[in-house]
Amino acid sequence: MTDLEKNLQEVVSLLNDNPLAKEYLSLKKQIEESDELKSLREQIIIHEKAMTQNMSDDDVYFNEKEIYEDLKSEYDNNPLIVNFNNVSEELSSLLNEIKDTLK
Repeated sequence: MTDLEKNLQEVVSLLNDNPLAKEYLSLKKQIEESDELKSLREQIIIHEKAMTQNMSDDDVYFNEKEIYEDLKSEYDNNPLIVNFNNVSEELSSLLNEIKDTLK
């Protein structure tokens, strides 16, 4: 194993032990297992498709758009999603710092 491989292995190990990475993975799992969020995602897709299919019928389109926006807002403002997005940004910043250091 080269020094580079050892160093990379050490970075991976440190990341796996990082509380931010652990929180990210935990939140991701909670989101994936949430029946409420899964149902919201499915409903969002249904209404998004309905908007696309009814672009020529303004009444239906705007009704579907309103439903879509309400569901999307509910999904985006769910505490799990908000926390996940915040942790994702922090983790991304950390990974960019690591990337810059490795250059």
